[in-house]
Amino acid sequence: MKPQNKDIKQSLRYKNMVARVEGLSPDEKGAQLLKALAVGTQWRIDAVLDALDKKLYDWNYIDRLNVFKQAAMFGQLHAIERMAKNKYFKADPAPQRGKYQAPPDIILEAFDTAVIHGNYAVADYCKSLGAGKDYMIGNRAPRAMLLAVAEGNITKMGYLIDAGTCREYYLDMAVVEGNKKSVDYLLSRGADINFVNGQLTPLGRAIQCGHEDLFHHLLDKGADPKISARENMYYAINGNKVGIVKTLLEHGVVPNKDDLTNAEYHKRDEIVALLKKHMPKGPDSSAPKP
Repeated sequence: MKPQNKDIKQSLRYKNMVARVEGLSPDEKGAQLLKALAVGTQWRIDAVLDALDKKLYDWNYIDRLNVFKQAAMFGQLHAIERMAKNKYFKADPAPQRGKYQAPPDIILEAFDTAVIHGNYAVADYCKSLGAGKDYMIGNRAPRAMLLAVAEGNITKMGYLIDAGTCREYYLDMAVVEGNKKSVDYLLSRGADINFVNGQLTPLGRAIQCGHEDLFHHLLDKGADPKISARENMYYAINGNKVGIVKTLLEHGVVPNKDDLTNAEYHKRDEIVALLKKHMPKGPDSSAPKP
């Protein structure tokens, strides 16, 4: 939303609101700011911020992260621009992040929230302050991409990939969700179909999660079942996926004694028979681990 005409700041109504908010406690000021951001009346937002600027130390007692996320949720770009320049939001000294801005954790959370709610103007501004490029660094919860993958939201996924999000990590998540639309889009954007995450490729993740249709779809797309072959076989046996075991064998996965022991332990009789049929001959029937 664009700022209101400056003339309103000369009105008695505006001045009275600034004075009223100025007399509140820091907690009450924070509550007034959250309310103004949600309602979206620009002059009220400016009035609360003006009141806070008269006693800048009050920012020390306000949940600035929550305020930024509220502004991002409701698309209040002007408020975020103004708050990000406030001296109580200290600049990150890292040169790649820009000269003066809010702390990166706050900016990243605002970026994440803005994308979730489709407020791309706010997200673009946060990106200009450094959000996006290191979106996957640290313990931050990348909710926007997770939700986009689960929903199959191409617009949000595309925006976040353009901002620097790791494609492979989210390909793994798309497989967990069983969302073929997201899988295909991420592959079309260059995600590595054989990327190993936690000892599993996307193909192995499909086996682990019981998405048999997606398993065959990934094979058709060029996934290599011999990468993380032992893990692939392990989850197929545990899940009693006879068809998947058969397909793995047909695609060159060589079983070993551990696979056979696992199948026998779980009483997977049909799988045991398949494994024995394809077990390599010789004194040591263990296939080498990839």
